[in-house]
Amino acid sequence: MKTVQITKKEFSGFIGSLINKNPAEVIGPVARAGRFSFEALDAVEDLRLDYDQTTQSPRKFLFPSRDTLLTYSTRDAASYQTVSDETQRIIIGVHPGDLTAIALYDKAYSEGEADVQYCQRRAHATLVGLYPVTPYKYRFTGSMINKDDPYRAADLMMVDMGNDTYAVEIVSEKGEELIKGVAAKPADAKTVKAVAARKLAVKDEIALPVAREELPKLLAGKERHETFTTRGDKCFSCGSCVLVCPTCVCFDVRDNVDLSLKTGQRYRTWDGCTLENFATCAGGHNFRKNPSDRLRHRLFRKTVYLHERFGITGCVGCGRCTAACTAGIASIVDMVADITGKGK
Repeated sequence: MKTVQITKKEFSGFIGSLINKNPAEVIGPVARAGRFSFEALDAVEDLRLDYDQTTQSPRKFLFPSRDTLLTYSTRDAASYQTVSDETQRIIIGVHPGDLTAIALYDKAYSEGEADVQYCQRRAHATLVGLYPVTPYKYRFTGSMINKDDPYRAADLMMVDMGNDTYAVEIVSEKGEELIKGVAAKPADAKTVKAVAARKLAVKDEIALPVAREELPKLLAGKERHETFTTRGDKCFSCGSCVLVCPTCVCFDVRDNVDLSLKTGQRYRTWDGCTLENFATCAGGHNFRKNPSDRLRHRLFRKTVYLHERFGITGCVGCGRCTAACTAGIASIVDMVADITGKGK
């Protein structure tokens, strides 16, 4: 993998030129009411690569919270038209955890019956990763992902060298094509040597109390552990934990028919396993009626099931669920500590 280096001033100028001249939509973290959010950039001055964590991951640009799938006329079965999105997007400043989450999406939505809408957006997106430069109190990504996981999705990977320079690893052909527009030069030996240490310059604030690889064995037989009941008794079933999670792949499909009853659209919305009616099926039976059952499923899905199926962890340690939980019960680190008797 080739590494180049560029000054921050030159990089800022490059992003400015992308915003002003490139037909692609340029997206990056911006400050919003004291928090950070991935948004389309109007000016390079809005880009905040020093962010600690965003409220949502950039998945919303690849898998929108409301996504129209097709339109139709109600009296004509052959009238349906699928909706496509061929917008070119360059998403800048994606942390390793969020890149790993996108890698999970890539497998989940391409294996078997491929998800056309997702795959189309993904093919038109270029992802520029960035190792964090600011601590975040709930992040434990180092406990959850392997060092190579982010590179399954990244096209470029940026490393802040602690001065006025970025080292940029060229991961894919798409990334190499993008970096051609930058006044970058091959990284010198000193920079290459320092890159590995700079990737770890910002330490996680917390850590999983056990090795991630041990979770399937340690959680086996603990499906009725008391922590699910005690936390479930406090759970509002608001779904905040799963709706901010970068690895949640579930959705609900609905139809919206115009008041004229002549035309309609079919669309999907984000769904999540801690919402009260997520597991309600035909006949009105809810096979996870209790919050404790939904919390149990969430923990096992994030730490065991998704990894078993796709080989990528379902929790990337971003900490968004902990920050979003109004009841203060969603922390995966705390739940694992309760169940294993390790940690706190």
